[in-house]
Amino acid sequence: MISLMDLPPEVLFEIFDLVPLELSRTNRFFYIMLNHYFHDRLIRDCGSNVLLWLSLHDFYAFIDYIKSLDYWRKTQRMIIARYCKLRPYQEVLLGKQHPEQLNKCEFIGDSWQFIYQIYKSRRIYFDKESCQFDESRSSFDDGLLKINRTYLLKFKKQVRLPAGKYRFIGTVVLENPAGLSSVNFKIVNKSSGEILCDYFPPSSIKSLVPGAKLCVLNMGDFALGRKNGTLKEIDDFTDLDVLVEDSEFMKAGFTLCYLDILPIGRNVHRPPTWVFWTIDNQTPTPENVTNVLLKRLYDSIEHSVSGKLDLDPAPYQPLGSYSNGHEHFVCPKLATSPEEHKERNASVGIDISTYSKDFYTKFNKKGELITRTFKFFTVIDKRKYDKVLSRRRETMERSSKEHQNEPLRWKFAHYLAV
Repeated sequence: MISLMDLPPEVLFEIFDLVPLELSRTNRFFYIMLNHYFHDRLIRDCGSNVLLWLSLHDFYAFIDYIKSLDYWRKTQRMIIARYCKLRPYQEVLLGKQHPEQLNKCEFIGDSWQFIYQIYKSRRIYFDKESCQFDESRSSFDDGLLKINRTYLLKFKKQVRLPAGKYRFIGTVVLENPAGLSSVNFKIVNKSSGEILCDYFPPSSIKSLVPGAKLCVLNMGDFALGRKNGTLKEIDDFTDLDVLVEDSEFMKAGFTLCYLDILPIGRNVHRPPTWVFWTIDNQTPTPENVTNVLLKRLYDSIEHSVSGKLDLDPAPYQPLGSYSNGHEHFVCPKLATSPEEHKERNASVGIDISTYSKDFYTKFNKKGELITRTFKFFTVIDKRKYDKVLSRRRETMERSSKEHQNEPLRWKFAHYLAV
């Protein structure tokens, strides 16, 4: 009987390209191959400039975030690191002339799937530089924009994304919301003016969602095509404006947390079946909502991908409300050496080895498994979800203690998207 591994390489690669994630779970060869596959796909989708952005600007932010996940995936990561004989990241030469060194560096050369997923998605935070509102009552609290008795609300952020299909998701906390249904969430193609997503929250959301719960809203899907006449290997990104605005009605009693733009995987053949979902048993405090390492990474990407690189040795301006009274939330200047990186982390005051483990834990402070409640479009969709949930619970009951340490996957929005 002929094995899949006996096929000619070109045939094997064609098959792998059809179902890469499924084959990667079968043996070590395909698992290592998946890592190289996402490296090539990153260049194919985002252009060769992405390696310059990574080596020149985003390197240490990626190192911190990926390193913080070692509590969960170190064994898998080391399979690739040992096979590829990767070196410690402190030894890697960085700069415009050394992007090829990235493939020889631990936490980068063994984590191309994570890097691809981060560059293909965006998490947009509500920082002061992008917001206009009546500040007498509304306020920022550790990066969350608390809306309280304001008529004016305007938010605008420019992002750049490569071609593909995307899903627009908003995250809010509802206390006693008023005026939320009049707030318009939009994504606009900056060059053509085309409105890609146009969303208003349901007018009945106040009666549907329990108070003081984190609520994730499905705001719709959109697609970006490739630019005509653009050199694909250099840069094929589209400039988008993300807008949140309303100036007509009084708004109060809710908090805007962040917006996600997530790629839709190739195997997703139908739109999402849920209207929104809420977290049942975890208090939506800033430390439970915002992953500081992930925010710092997206802040870095916002500057590198948008062409806002500041090569002057002067420090970066603080980004967002995290700079106000919370030193470890300040986006620091670009670290260009291992020494600067070590000094920066010392000033941040975050334990890289435990931070993401605590943030992505499956359990709340009472030791209860964190659960969600969904609102679906149809009863049929709800029944399908109940069947899937039942199978997952059975799997969890049979899983070992090692699997219990896995992160809460739906907090990994970028990880699940591809």
